[in-house]
Amino acid sequence: ERLTVRIDVPERLRGLQVPALVLQPIVENAVKHGIQSSLDGGTVTIVARVIPEWCRHAGSDGGRQLLSLEVCDTGAGATAEQVQRGRHEGIGLANVERRLRGHYGEAGSMTIASEPGGGTTVELRLPAQEPSNPTALPVVAAGGQHTR
Repeated sequence: ERLTVRIDVPERLRGLQVPALVLQPIVENAVKHGIQSSLDGGTVTIVARVIPEWCRHAGSDGGRQLLSLEVCDTGAGATAEQVQRGRHEGIGLANVERRLRGHYGEAGSMTIASEPGGGTTVELRLPAQEPSNPTALPVVAAGGQHTR
């Protein structure tokens, strides 16, 4: 009753796959570090969308797309120092970054934006294609909903 979860994954993206256990630690952190300490609770929102991939030096690369997965919470937020400490000392975030590197190399990334009292947003970006790796799951299943 203290936690509201919103999942916004357009139907056309539900068949795309993401590596197993890439969203779960981020959602768990949103609840544990963001929402849990608030007496009023809060909201965790998971949003999937496709965005253009931009080359580092020349703008758009002409049609390649990335899958953006955002996990946002309305919780406690964190300072930049706390975020950095979590990235380097925390097991969950380090595992997510390793999984992204292992599956996608430089094409996968994770960014974290947070502000004390203002919640946290974690965004994963990865190629919007179906990987051939058998440890990948459909986006909806990785976000916590089961599909058959």
